[in-house]
Amino acid sequence: MTHAIQTPTGIMSNEALKDIFKDLHVKITDSLDPDCAINFLLGESVLNAEDHADLEEVIVSENRCRELLSRLHLSSHPEAFVQFRLALIDECSSIVDDIDQRLKSLTVEPKPQPDSSTGKIR
Repeated sequence: MTHAIQTPTGIMSNEALKDIFKDLHVKITDSLDPDCAINFLLGESVLNAEDHADLEEVIVSENRCRELLSRLHLSSHPEAFVQFRLALIDECSSIVDDIDQRLKSLTVEPKPQPDSSTGKIR
């Protein structure tokens, strides 16, 4: 089962977000203080207490962010990246804007189809 949520830019799936986060890895690790995201992901059960403790031991913020991203990529949680995007909304809106623009470029608007009975565009 594919999990997705509705956003202003359309429906986003965890797999689409996973690819986008992979593309944005350097930008994220350079600009994000991961602590708020870690706490949010713990609260949403994307991370467990052991993950949280392990991440707390990583002193340098960029390295903690890299480790967080690695754990999310290895996670079996069906909404790991959906939840990570939600965690970033207040903390790093520029990254969320970049993600949403990339999602928008993946979304293809359906072409209007003629009604089979009248031949008019619906």
